[in-house]
Amino acid sequence: MFRSKRDAAPGEKRGDDFAALRRRVHQRLIQTIEDGGAMALAQPDEVRERIQEIVEDLNEDTDAGITDDQLTRLEREILEELSGMGPLAPLMLDHAISDILVNGPSEIWVDRGGRLEKTDLHFDDD
Repeated sequence: MFRSKRDAAPGEKRGDDFAALRRRVHQRLIQTIEDGGAMALAQPDEVRERIQEIVEDLNEDTDAGITDDQLTRLEREILEELSGMGPLAPLMLDHAISDILVNGPSEIWVDRGGRLEKTDLHFDDD
């Protein structure tokens, strides 16, 4: 799992808080999939529906105050994680990037126009 280290916008959870929320939703998603079968992972709409249900439960249980924008971000990031690309997904879609270098969980570089640039992306763990 990954995410940017950027500061949160007003009303948005900070990076560390959001990463913790994403891990929590991801863990609950895995639990529901274990109960209902792994075939659900092949259906993005099914995954989105399950994420929405988990977030609704979290909002009721903890008054987490998860916004629609955060829900959309959670869905996108968890689907990227499940696809196996995680933080690399947006980089792989950027046609200006010719190479991606991962030197560790906190060090991701890209080659853009013949110049190496360090990104602010990172994986949540090793």
